[in-house]
Amino acid sequence: MQQRIDPQKPDRKVSSDKKFVVPQGMEPIMVSVNAGCALLGIRPTKMYEMLNAGVIKSKKIGGKRLLDYQSLKSAAA
Repeated sequence: MQQRIDPQKPDRKVSSDKKFVVPQGMEPIMVSVNAGCALLGIRPTKMYEMLNAGVIKSKKIGGKRLLDYQSLKSAAA
C-alpha cells in the first residue's frame, strides 16, 4: 500500500485507497491482500502461495483476508 502525505494535514499519511488515515510514525497491524501485494511488489497468486507456505500470517475477518504487517516486513527482508 503506497502512502502519501495529506496536504491539508501534513502530520498524517493517507492510504492509497483513502479508507483510513495512518498517523505518521505508526504502522498498521493488518493490511488487505491487495495492499500486501503492493507493499511487496508481487501478484496475488504469489501472495497466496506465501500464505499457504506459512511465510506470511493472516486472519479472515468477516469475508476479508487480512495480512499481518510484521510478517510482511519479515518476508520482505
